[in-house]
Amino acid sequence: MRSGFGSVEELASVAVGRPVKGPFTYLVPPELEGRLRRGQRMLVPFGRGRALGFYLGPGRAPEGGETLKPVSALLEDTPALPDDVLALVEFAASYYRHPLGEALRAALPPGLADPSEGPEPSPDVVRTVVVIGGPSVDALRRAPAQAATLGYLLAVGGRAELDELSRAVPGARAAVQRLVERGWVKLEERALEPTVAEGLGLARPERLTEAQAAVTAALGVRARVLPMADEPVTTWVGARGRALPFQEFMIVEHAQGPVESVELRGLDQARPSAAVLEAIAAADAIVIGPSNPVISIGPILALPGMPAALRNAPAPVVAVSPFVGGRTLKGPTDDFCRFAGIETNAAGIAKAYGEVLDGIVADEDVPGMRCLVTDTLMGSAEQRAALATNTLDFAAKLGG
Repeated sequence: MRSGFGSVEELASVAVGRPVKGPFTYLVPPELEGRLRRGQRMLVPFGRGRALGFYLGPGRAPEGGETLKPVSALLEDTPALPDDVLALVEFAASYYRHPLGEALRAALPPGLADPSEGPEPSPDVVRTVVVIGGPSVDALRRAPAQAATLGYLLAVGGRAELDELSRAVPGARAAVQRLVERGWVKLEERALEPTVAEGLGLARPERLTEAQAAVTAALGVRARVLPMADEPVTTWVGARGRALPFQEFMIVEHAQGPVESVELRGLDQARPSAAVLEAIAAADAIVIGPSNPVISIGPILALPGMPAALRNAPAPVVAVSPFVGGRTLKGPTDDFCRFAGIETNAAGIAKAYGEVLDGIVADEDVPGMRCLVTDTLMGSAEQRAALATNTLDFAAKLGG
């Protein structure tokens, strides 16, 4: 494929920081060739204007000879989002089915989410948005930015600093003004001492646990979600003679196998965080979800100290088999299980998870293991709720 630059072009896969699906493919102009790193911010043409984008890796040429536009500008040489935070946000956005670019934008340090805007006036003043009255998100169906802004405020307890809100919700500043006019929120201001004002900069959470909390809050997730460790652990997948970061394998390469290797870099230096150990010790039930046993559950169980924590937990540990009718319903689970030698059935899951399990939930019996045989297909909200209820009831009986 060639472009007006006169040579075989380099393509970039970019997540656009707006509530749209992606990623999108752009041309890399000659002056940027060799300078791109995952997580860098850039400006790209989008619609009739430009939008903030995040470089994810090499792009794929579109089918049908579609004309591509070049990246407008690279905003930094050092990525604004480090590898561990980028990987965390990619996972969270995929898991919660949220637009990746919007989630990446929410994870940026203060001041980096809106590169086209000038500096905030009066940096020594903190503005806090406070919900008043009894507003309803449902009444804002035709005003999505206002609905998202109000939903975030309600999710975090009814008040948030305006800077935090604008990082979490695109278009929040204009939405706040509309909500003020409706009488649903108010703005409070307070002056900072000079030493405090000087301390406000581009700080980001120092621990992955804090970064995860910021991301899930921005996505409106009320449940507490913890990473397994604060130390960075990255998954690399070997396929077709190359070792690729897991996100690049899944998103850029579309999980094209066969899978030849799986490497967990940094695992030997990581340990379960204090928050994770406290949650395990305090749990009434521990449920291992129906996810990929090699790349989703496997790294957690391989973490030094995690198997012992689960074995010693006072609560029963129950796994839900990811296989329905002897097969997976989505994703490359079969390919990874084939590589790891795991049988694609409930017995294979029980064997893979080993001694940490007290029981398993599946649509087939597992000899030698306490098992709840039930419908595990989650095709509707009702089916998901029924499976969750049945699993917790089963765990309660095991714990009793």
